[in-house]
Amino acid sequence: MINKNFYREFVEGYCKRLQQIPDYQPESGIFIPYTFNNYTKAEKKIFFVGIDTAGWIKTSKMLTDYSNNDIDCYLEKNTTVVSVQGENQDGTDLHSLDKNTSWKCNNMSRFWPFCQKLYIYIMTGEWVNVTDFKQKHYDLLEGTAYGNLSLVEIKKGWLGALKGYEKIDKKFVKDLRSYVQKMERFETLFKAYDTPDLVIVLGERGKRMDILEGLGAKEIESNEFATVFELEKYPTKIIWTSHPSARHKTRAFREGVLPYLGDTAKELLGI
Repeated sequence: MINKNFYREFVEGYCKRLQQIPDYQPESGIFIPYTFNNYTKAEKKIFFVGIDTAGWIKTSKMLTDYSNNDIDCYLEKNTTVVSVQGENQDGTDLHSLDKNTSWKCNNMSRFWPFCQKLYIYIMTGEWVNVTDFKQKHYDLLEGTAYGNLSLVEIKKGWLGALKGYEKIDKKFVKDLRSYVQKMERFETLFKAYDTPDLVIVLGERGKRMDILEGLGAKEIESNEFATVFELEKYPTKIIWTSHPSARHKTRAFREGVLPYLGDTAKELLGI
């Protein structure tokens, strides 16, 4: 589910700005956080937040919907790339080769399978390989939600890395960055959806602290696996760890981080 009323004007404004730089647009369209079907009814509301999303909907498709005065069409497409079953289920994008029927999902080096397995453990206390999921596991995953730290995909060249970037007016670039970054803050996310009980961030640990602005975030725990925050302004707790595909992480880290995150989450949530 996506809060169209909250995000529609933002996406329209982004598209309007992009039309001013037709030769230097990012390959992928803007990403909008969304919840799965049972998030509002979930016993505990958990948002998983990654860095950015490779193979997102093309900017050209987003601008076509904008030109057709149908931003809602784009917002609907935005919610279909990652489903509770896996990434890019329509088979049209990069991740279609690694759907959840693949053995690769069990090595926990990919974002969404990592989140799936972690969520099932948090909610049930069971460690289940993603390739062994049954319908009851997917039904349970309908209670979670999906977001990104960066609403524009960094990997494909968020403005500063685009060819010809130096020809773009620097004030325009600064204003566009500010426009997007304001919407990346977690406080905006909390206003768009029911305030989560827990946010689990995977990636950019210690770097994108701007997303906590205005929350009164206080660090309550930090170790090799993650940093944990509580907020003065909201009852939400935040666990911030590394992205599961981070190349510098050792096998020992991979084996230890998942149980640490799961047990820490259960303790924070009181389950």
